[in-house]
Amino acid sequence: MIIAGGLGPAVTEAGCDLVGLAADRDTAVALLRSSDIDLALVDLRLMDGWTGLDVARAAGEAGVAVLFTTANADMLPSDLDGSLGLIEKPYTMTGVRAAIDFLRERFAGNLSETPPRCLKLRAPRPGPRGNRMGVGAGA
Repeated sequence: MIIAGGLGPAVTEAGCDLVGLAADRDTAVALLRSSDIDLALVDLRLMDGWTGLDVARAAGEAGVAVLFTTANADMLPSDLDGSLGLIEKPYTMTGVRAAIDFLRERFAGNLSETPPRCLKLRAPRPGPRGNRMGVGAGA
């Protein structure tokens, strides 16, 4: 997984391998291209501006599932490829861990669980193959 710096503990506590951290588009895209990543947690606003959608598109092209973590949900296009959904800010680390756990179960074929309250799912998408996660860091 690649993630925003503040989410690192939640990712590792959820039992996932943290592949890397990225604070801007170019770093995130380079990480996506150089690593085997299953899920990217992406904010819309990164250190270099509103570049999170660029990161999400690059993730989709690389076959990496995307979960947005943003306070700007109204700016998400409804047809964005690769988006599983979002966790709106402000979020709690407990909520982020619950969302990751839920997605892991969903990707394993367990469709009976109800998503945690913090997770807003989008259209069903194929899930990650394992536990490697990453994120574009927010500003």
